[in-house]
Amino acid sequence: DDGDFDLCETTSPLRVFGRGDNPASPAPATEGKFLYTAANRLPAVIASHGRNGFGATSVQGTVRPLPPAGTDEAENSDGDTDFVMRTYSRATVGCADDLAEATPLCEFDDIVMWLSPAVLNNRMVMAGRLP
Repeated sequence: DDGDFDLCETTSPLRVFGRGDNPASPAPATEGKFLYTAANRLPAVIASHGRNGFGATSVQGTVRPLPPAGTDEAENSDGDTDFVMRTYSRATVGCADDLAEATPLCEFDDIVMWLSPAVLNNRMVMAGRLP
């Protein structure tokens, strides 16, 4: 193991959540903290812990500090099958990664990408690994 990435096997489906506007809210309400399912039942998720490195392990094997509990970055480093992707935000005093629109979102610099089942299936067929 060279420490560049971790490969984790799971029998539970991988899910990615995002934050944004709740389409069920009456107009002209606009939210930015609504948590929605961006993708579900994924074969692979790739997560980078960003520049702050909260929750990461360095190439040398050094474990970086964990992100504050209850934050979206904590969700990306807790070892379960759920991940959060959203836009970058700076560290802010009084922040909360919850649904309260009056408080700002907490620091977030993670990059989360996923592989859809359709893309994986296509690549496996093209590689001659599936009929």
